[in-house]
Parts: sequence; structure tokens; C-alpha cells
Amino acid sequence: RFLRQNLGWMLFSLAVSLSLWVGVNRQQNPDVTNVVSNIPVEVVGVPSSLTVRNPPQTVSVRATAPRERWSNLGPENFKMFVDASLASVGINELKVQGRALSGSLRLEEAQPPLVQVGFEGLKSKDVPVIVNMLDAAPFGYRADPPTVSPERVTVSGPESQVLRVVGVAVDARLDGSRTRLSRWYKPTPIGIDKDEIRDVVIKPESVLVEVLVEQELMYKTVVVVPEFTGRVA
Repeated sequence: RFLRQNLGWMLFSLAVSLSLWVGVNRQQNPDVTNVVSNIPVEVVGVPSSLTVRNPPQTVSVRATAPRERWSNLGPENFKMFVDASLASVGINELKVQGRALSGSLRLEEAQPPLVQVGFEGLKSKDVPVIVNMLDAAPFGYRADPPTVSPERVTVSGPESQVLRVVGVAVDARLDGSRTRLSRWYKPTPIGIDKDEIRDVVIKPESVLVEVLVEQELMYKTVVVVPEFTGRVA
């Protein structure tokens, strides 16, 4: 009965108290607007037929937060991104979007509001596996030419990089083996000048190199026993 008769006044008192608390808090800790720099920009929604060749530079944001919060705020308190779902091959100008990762932080605007992002088409092709033997069979043994499985692999990635690939190289060693070499290696994509081509993917990732080693000469190890003649002076 007491609550029914006084509930309205109680709610009114609570609202007045909250208003006073908010007003006093804002006077003692007012909102301040500052600029935060060096915030990375993520590219999202990239079509499956494209890849990012020139990622966007970092951006700055203008944001508002209570004055006491600014001592602990930095780039990690923002998530900035561009939507590339409608991007095409070449340089695209995309709008920077984002949000603040703290409830007391309000994002006002990104600076600059637009960034340039470069996109390139994807390509794949089959290339041969080239095996380079870095040593020879031990003395008295003969090594057959190496065999590799599979003999060709698929390289895929940005079109400009894939077109430079002429094969994938494997550097193998016998390491004194006197029977048979059978080992898995991860090949390296190379260009026409034997330089390594980066930013491409190889499938399968590993190839099997096998080399048959056979004994060619019969020999054995013997002890050398010197024979002395005469006497010392």
C-alpha cells in the first residue's frame, strides 16, 4: 500500500538523482574530442576472383570520449575497414568504415574518408618440378637420375606473379646414402633467372624425390702397416 501510494514520487526522485549525477560527472569529466592516428584498415568482402595487391594505408579518426579516458585510448580501440565486395581489377577508391570498441568512445569520422586499394586477378597454371642434386654418391657407388612424384604441380596467386613462374625447384642431397633416397621436399617457385617468386601457392605442397643408389665397385677398407728397416743413429 505504501509503495502504491509513493511509487511515482520514488521514481521521480530516482530520475532526478540520476540526472544530477550525470550533470555533475560531465562537469568534472567532460567529453573531449581528439584525433587518433595510425589505425590499420582491414579489407573485407574481397571477391573470390581477386586478391589485394596494394593494401590501404593507415588512417586517423576523430573521436569523442570523457577526458579521463583519453590516457588509455589508442589505435587498438578502433576497428576500421573497407568493403571490397564491388571491387574490380585495378585501383579502387573505397569508403572507410569502422566503429569504436568501447562504449564510452564515440567515433565521429575517418580521416581520410576514402582510401585507394589495388586489386589483381587470380591465376593458376601447371609447371614442372626441377630436382637439383647437391651432392654425388659415395666412392664406389652410382646414383641413378632422380625421379619426382608428381612431376608437375599447380601454382596459383596474383596473375603478375604466376606468369613469372617457370617451374618449382627442389634441392636434394644423398648425404652419403648407399641404398636408396626417398624423401619429401617442399618445392620453391622460381622464375626464368632462378629467382624465387613469392606470393604464390603450390599444390600439392610437397613432392617425393627418389634416387636409386647402387654399388659399382667392390672395395674394402684396410689398415696401413708401415715396415721399418735399419736403426737410428
